[in-house]
Amino acid sequence: MDKITSVILAAGKGSRLNCDIPKPLLPLCGKKMLDYVIDAVKINNSSISLVLGHEKEVIETAYRDKVTETVYQDQQLGTGHAVKCFLDQTKLDSEYILVACADTPLLTKELISNCLNYAESNDFDAVVLTFETQSPAGYGRVQRFSKGLSIVEEKDATSDQKNINECNSGIYIFKKVFIEKMINNLDQNNAQNEFYLTDVFEKDLNVSSFKVKNGESLLMGVNDLVQLSIIEGSLNKRKVQELQRSGVIFQDPESCFVSHDTQIKPNTIIGRNVELRGNCTIGSNCFIDSGCIITDSEIKSGSTILPNSVLETSNVDMNVSIGPFARLRPGSFIQSHAKIGNFVEVKKSKIAEGAKVSHLSYVGDSEIGKNTNIGCGFISCNYDGKNKHKTIIGENCFIGSDSQTVAPVVIGDNCFVASSTTVSKDMPDGSFGISRGKLDIKEGLASKFIKK
Repeated sequence: MDKITSVILAAGKGSRLNCDIPKPLLPLCGKKMLDYVIDAVKINNSSISLVLGHEKEVIETAYRDKVTETVYQDQQLGTGHAVKCFLDQTKLDSEYILVACADTPLLTKELISNCLNYAESNDFDAVVLTFETQSPAGYGRVQRFSKGLSIVEEKDATSDQKNINECNSGIYIFKKVFIEKMINNLDQNNAQNEFYLTDVFEKDLNVSSFKVKNGESLLMGVNDLVQLSIIEGSLNKRKVQELQRSGVIFQDPESCFVSHDTQIKPNTIIGRNVELRGNCTIGSNCFIDSGCIITDSEIKSGSTILPNSVLETSNVDMNVSIGPFARLRPGSFIQSHAKIGNFVEVKKSKIAEGAKVSHLSYVGDSEIGKNTNIGCGFISCNYDGKNKHKTIIGENCFIGSDSQTVAPVVIGDNCFVASSTTVSKDMPDGSFGISRGKLDIKEGLASKFIKK
């Protein structure tokens, strides 16, 4: 028998969201909302059971490999009914049952562990996580007695009960033998005509509450998209402060967005209004300047990303300079000491060590060799209207401004391509290429074309 099984209730529709995304799959700091709850409740290698109803096929597909089992609540008749569905269908066995909701992403593993320790050390049959607030409207109220407690839902509460400021978080730990016994005593005799899980808490029973300091924010649920944005702000602040404590410098932390999976090594500076999305890894002694947006990319130590550059699924080696106003599209690999300058776009290309693409150029489906210099206004013409083709430029080349390569084409090592040249066939090592047209000057003819 396991110590604990974690049961996550994820069957509800979330109608107050007014959007088509299933509630557990709402995006939060680069992950889905349910991801955070799963991370928090997986304590002591606990098994995880997911109770699904609305959009069950979509959610099950997304989480089949992340939970131990899924069970179904085909009719949403309340939290008590959801737990009964779990007990009727589960194949898991444990001493304790943790019940949590899929919409409480600020929950932490530490908090759950502390609550379990409290339940075990006092041998309680059931414990509910609670918090105090000066604005309890909408929450179930926790009424204490000399022994035991009860939880009264807002719609069923008397005027005196509504004045109670200790509230139910919707997170519980039960001894399995206790909840199996009590679940069959529930009825629908209440304002919402539902089976309330809270009704298993009664006066004179061996049950208790675990009051959480600052619980109103830590245990906040998502009922609408306003609350979702508030929680995303809290998760983002938590991540930024975690990085600050590890030695990362944020020039304006409140203006930055950092996804949950981002990793940054010490001594790196993050400028204002930077967004780090998805799975980003940034080395030490980097500078990510203001306005950059970086997604699913790796930047190694000593590199600088200048203002307003955009990187997507790319790799930047050590001591590289990118930007300002540069774009690395997926599949870009920029090797050490290379430079990608202002208004340069790179796609699915390798820029070798020491190479420079400094201004106003497009490099797509290409390989640029070591120490090659690409002049201003260069274009790799990689698309023929049907297929993409590759340009390969060797080492120590000079490619003049306003030049184009018409792929597929190979330029060897130590080549010189004159400005305004279109390279449409291969160039051997050490060769010089020029395709510039003859300039024909007609004196005095300009007035024919210039209208004053």
